[in-house]
Amino acid sequence: MKQLILILSLSIFATLHSNAQQIEMQKAFGGYIYSKDGKRLTMKSLMATMQDNKEAYQLMKSAKSKNTLAMILGGFGGFGVGYSLGSSLRGGKVNWALLGVGAGALGVGIPISISANKKTKQAVALYNKGLEKTSYFKPKYKIIANQKGVGLVMRF
Repeated sequence: MKQLILILSLSIFATLHSNAQQIEMQKAFGGYIYSKDGKRLTMKSLMATMQDNKEAYQLMKSAKSKNTLAMILGGFGGFGVGYSLGSSLRGGKVNWALLGVGAGALGVGIPISISANKKTKQAVALYNKGLEKTSYFKPKYKIIANQKGVGLVMRF
């Protein structure tokens, strides 16, 4: 009986431990929120986490540079549109050139941001897939019933 409890405890611990290393994704407005062990990850911490997996790290590097460019374009575009519309609301003249350049920057920044999100999602999936290959202990449980009674079977 003690052996059964020990084996069951070890297998549950190993299963929980192998899943705790994965990066989890949650859909959010405008993209995804990434977390590991319940802690939210930034782009910088995602890159640090993925350094061991070369392919995922390269995808993440590309995603980070695209994300930076999208943030710059989005900030500039938001300023241009907001400043122009704010001027008109105060009764001033609308700066159509600034409004047009701002809208253009937003129009270019949005697809780049979408591409960065896709690359980040691919990098996380690749990283998690690499973790599955390196996991040594993946027990499978099955409840069985026979003439002797009901039992729990654990297969490796």
